[in-house]
Amino acid sequence: MSDHGSNEIQTVFHINSWLADEGYLALDSGVATGLHRVGINTDRLIRIASRLGIRDVAERVTPQRIIDTIPDEQGEINRESKTDNVDWERTDVIASGQGPIYLTADREDPAYDRLRDELITQLEGITDQNGREVVDAVLPGEEVYSGEFADEAPDLVIDQTKGVHIPGSIGRDEVFSVPGEDGWRGENKRHGLFAATGPEIGQGQVEDLSVLDLAPTLLHLHDCAIPTDIDGSVRQSIFDEESNAASRTVEHRSVSAREREIRRIRQAARKIGA
Repeated sequence: MSDHGSNEIQTVFHINSWLADEGYLALDSGVATGLHRVGINTDRLIRIASRLGIRDVAERVTPQRIIDTIPDEQGEINRESKTDNVDWERTDVIASGQGPIYLTADREDPAYDRLRDELITQLEGITDQNGREVVDAVLPGEEVYSGEFADEAPDLVIDQTKGVHIPGSIGRDEVFSVPGEDGWRGENKRHGLFAATGPEIGQGQVEDLSVLDLAPTLLHLHDCAIPTDIDGSVRQSIFDEESNAASRTVEHRSVSAREREIRRIRQAARKIGA
């Protein structure tokens, strides 16, 4: 099962360029802009270094702070260093690739809701050079995310229209461009792919299957009880009607406090790379 699908990119919407044009985002990238104007960019420097046979050496000895200020051929700044090139004192909004949008105002600030509503209205009305809508919807973060870490979620999430790619880079002059300049020809879409085969798997199609259903369904297939705190549900419709997995009652088991604590420790260890 894939956690997302894919479609061909037809237009590229540079959201941070749009935010800058609308006055929501202010850049502190004067050096990068100057370098781009005189033709100095990462793509050209890489080609020159490769031609001279010194690319590996140049990459090792060049300080990262210098690399972070050099734009690419389109004037864009490396996405890993983009936050270092933002004037945060004059910035209200910044976006990441594929749709997440973050506001700098506190959620308790009276201006927060006004700004979110304003962004939703403006973004849902944007069309590209050919008059096509760029987004299907713009959703508040709390309508998309839930759980104990929901306060770390984006303030807004764009559900981008099919065929639209939204990069998260900054520094580009134009808001829209043609696909392929950055190497991307396809874009992620929410609906993914599920396929299964085996002695107990049936034939045909299964509708509305969630990636969250995969773990409990596999546990049931192997005759394991489903923990009561697991997300998703067993989808017995994927099994052959004559199979044991299709007819067997789904069993659940409670999760002890000790088991939950062990999971928490394992998750924390993975986060720090242990």
